[in-house]
Amino acid sequence: MKKSALATGLLAVSAAVMLGGGCGKQTAKEVARKVEKVYRETPALQQSSTIVMTAKLLEKQDVRSQRNRLYFKRPRFLRVETGSGTLAAKVVCDGKSLYTRAATPQSWLREPAPKNWKDSKLLRLSVQSSQELVLVMLDGETPLSKAENLSLGKRLEQVDGTKCYVLSARTGGSQQRSFSFKKEQRIWVGTRDFLIRKCSVKMQPKLGSAGGALGALLEKLQMTEVEVMKPRNRWSGGKSFFAFESSPGTQVIAYGPDSPLSSWLGGRNPMSGAQGLTGQKAPELSVQEWVKGPATSVAAMKGKVVLLDFWATWCVPCVRTVPMLQRMQSEYAERGLVVIGIHDDSSSPEKILRFLQQRGVTYRVAIDGDEGGMPKATYRRYRGPGAIPMAVLIDRGGVVRWVGLGAQRELRPQIEALLSQ
Repeated sequence: MKKSALATGLLAVSAAVMLGGGCGKQTAKEVARKVEKVYRETPALQQSSTIVMTAKLLEKQDVRSQRNRLYFKRPRFLRVETGSGTLAAKVVCDGKSLYTRAATPQSWLREPAPKNWKDSKLLRLSVQSSQELVLVMLDGETPLSKAENLSLGKRLEQVDGTKCYVLSARTGGSQQRSFSFKKEQRIWVGTRDFLIRKCSVKMQPKLGSAGGALGALLEKLQMTEVEVMKPRNRWSGGKSFFAFESSPGTQVIAYGPDSPLSSWLGGRNPMSGAQGLTGQKAPELSVQEWVKGPATSVAAMKGKVVLLDFWATWCVPCVRTVPMLQRMQSEYAERGLVVIGIHDDSSSPEKILRFLQQRGVTYRVAIDGDEGGMPKATYRRYRGPGAIPMAVLIDRGGVVRWVGLGAQRELRPQIEALLSQ
């Protein structure tokens, strides 16, 4: 019996070693500090990855995948490439200037190379959350060891044949421009080199009272990002690899603290900028193409009450508001209401029109325009907070009277009040 028990125990130990085994005496903080030390001290980094992003709301699910590459060399050289097929540069820093791609591959924003990567809002908006984590650790920051509710998995796990520690953390309110996130994050770290091999992030947005009905709906939204990485803490390429390459037709726009775009990106209250337009003359529309209905303008709509709806076919809450908007257009058209949908530039006119035809939409719909190399020109003119659907009500005199996120309950009473004037 003793011999049999001993053999069983040895088999169990062998199986544990083959499958990855336990984490020994390492603590979560110790592993986190070793990871931070490796990134803080590495002279260079080359990292390729594949990320799968999933968004699920009620019965609808959207899955997208993307490939990324990140190259870094001290002191301040950076190149980030991205794409679903052929990879194209998205971020380039030549040590003096930081370039981030804007609306098209030929439109770029330029700013002085930041002292710390986290200081650039444009860079943070251009990279994935896992890439941002890597960049701040390259700067010497310690986000892992300071993370809330940090824990270490009891067993090692394999990622592409590499044994990894598994760190987990939960945060209760990562504040973004539009709303806050509850996050559950897991990070797989190589047991030998302490480089990150995989990141998994589950996010749940919260708008609270600022989001109204949309906030309640978005609390049911489940978003996940799973990124598998192949890192190397060395890079043999020269500085010329990080040079910004300008081709015929390339447009480079200077970005600074006094630019309008900087003000738009810097807002913390999701609706403060847009609601600041209340009582002011409505900005004019800037569109690429009218997908449905005759072309028009804010100036041409004087004498009418205009409801602008900023939306997209990929946005589940937006899609849910379409039937309501169609009912309002049918119900209030004779009294002077004009509904205009402003779609972002993520879909082709054919796809948007097919969507509208399937749902019997009769109101005007246009694709938002490009202004100064930046997309969503009309949305930015109306100081959009980074979330949709956003509704704007303009009175018969061309003045903005109400702005809100989603199909809020006060929208219909606001329309009734303006039509009665």
